Amino acid sequence: MEIKKARYWWKRAFLRTFVVAPILLAKKTAGLLGKGAAPRKDPERVALFVSMELLGGGILITSISKTVKQLYPKSRVFLVGEQHRAGKLEKFYTAHSWVDEVIICPVRGQTTFSDWIRFYRKLRSYKLDMCILSPNHSCSDSVWLYLIGIRNIVGAYLPDSWERHGWIENRFLSKKLTRAQMSLDREAGYRLMYFPRGYARTLTGNVDMELQDLVPFLRYRETELPGQAKGPMVTMHPGGPQKKRWHPEGYAAIGRMMVQRFGVTILIIGGPPEAELGEQVANDILAACPEGQVVNCCGSSMNTTINCIARSKMYIGNSAGPIYLAMALGTPIVGVFRGKDRWFSGPDACGDQHRLVSNEFIERISISEVWSTVQYRWKEIAAADSDLSDPIAAEQQVPVAPSRAAG
Repeated sequence: MEIKKARYWWKRAFLRTFVVAPILLAKKTAGLLGKGAAPRKDPERVALFVSMELLGGGILITSISKTVKQLYPKSRVFLVGEQHRAGKLEKFYTAHSWVDEVIICPVRGQTTFSDWIRFYRKLRSYKLDMCILSPNHSCSDSVWLYLIGIRNIVGAYLPDSWERHGWIENRFLSKKLTRAQMSLDREAGYRLMYFPRGYARTLTGNVDMELQDLVPFLRYRETELPGQAKGPMVTMHPGGPQKKRWHPEGYAAIGRMMVQRFGVTILIIGGPPEAELGEQVANDILAACPEGQVVNCCGSSMNTTINCIARSKMYIGNSAGPIYLAMALGTPIVGVFRGKDRWFSGPDACGDQHRLVSNEFIERISISEVWSTVQYRWKEIAAADSDLSDPIAAEQQVPVAPSRAAG
């Protein structure tokens, strides 16, 4: 808990004067005398503090849990977060990441100081060897973790990005994620992919590590897919948040051309609410390609969805959580993004195997733009994949229909 969020100013002043300052003095003195307790080299119990609720962020966290397991194979990894955020993804973490257990903490900003004291007493019973704090925890929790006996505390030290990180509490970090490890500069700014990559660099000490070096960073059980694929598989996700969706007619057109040109099997994924949308796209493709194979997998389990993506040669979809499943599995992506989403959260920041088509107004993206990107990327994939042939059902490229928004 957060000294900065203690309800009254005098409580914050008291804590900083009579709790934080004496510990810092003792810590500095011990360091000067060479008596500082060295962190354990092989942590057996590691906690990862996060504050997120969306699938995309949850997928990126799996890269950090994998890094921990690679460094410390015998360790047990705990994920700490709030019920209405990280708790929503508990089943995903336990089934598809390297997290062994989820610990629910009080709600930040909506609970009392006493609630947090009780929580840290409980956390002490876990006998943790290391704690890894996401950026929005790094200035709040390190002092308390130090107080309950944890000396190996990893967190972000980015005062130029977040001013609150210059506060006194983050002086308890034993290993600091810096702007250099995040590859941040004032011109480029912060991108979503920099967070897990930066932590992997900090934990391993390898400043050249890229996020793609951890691919795949999802766990799953291999299972049968819906339907029997007749040709190479392509996963398509036309759903996602309404404001980030490209129009379904566009996906249907791309699907038709891929079936006719490359003889692929289209797997349409999404959650149960997207089943009707998936059926619409599937029917539109099959209306023009009755001999083609299109399977609507919307509503399938997460494990089945991951299997679909993992076995596909390409992923085509909007800016939404499932696109990060493809990134985590190493499946080449062609994404359709709004401009501002492309810069902040585009998977192309992970590597040039992913290609994005974007426009500030997503409805203005034409089918021809997306098709030319898909076609060029498919040929690159085919050139490197001996299993792929080019069964052209129609020698002439299917005429590209104009986008609805293009007018």
